[in-house]
Formats: sequence, C-alpha cells, structure tokens
Amino acid sequence: MGEITRCTNYVGVTCIDGNCPVALYADFPEYFDSVPNCKECAFYKGCTDCRFASDDGNCRIDEILGGSRG
Repeated sequence: MGEITRCTNYVGVTCIDGNCPVALYADFPEYFDSVPNCKECAFYKGCTDCRFASDDGNCRIDEILGGSRG
C-alpha cells in the first residue's frame, strides 16, 4: 500500500476546532507518549474537510489568503 500524499496547505476541521494533537501537546505534553506532528496526523482527510478546498476539488488557498501569503 502506498504512502498518502499530504498537502502542505491542509487545514482540516481538527486543525481549528481545538482537537489538534500538535496544539494539545503544547499545553498538555504529559498526556502524550511521543511528540505528535502533522505529517503523521490520523485526522488528515485531504480535500474532504480542508478549509481551502473548493467544490470542484481545486485548492483555493491563494484566493482565500490573497496577498497575505508568505
């Protein structure tokens, strides 16, 4: 089985609803066995729940963030 290609622009529901393991680790490291990271996140759903995905499957990050993107 191949590795899932992960989008670097991904911002899913779990990333912003207070349940992100990376954010929780920052406040509660004692509850984790290891340091979580985005590359291995079990909550990754790709375009299905990404804030930047459009209805036609294209990434809208430039449209949404406009010129504020680094």
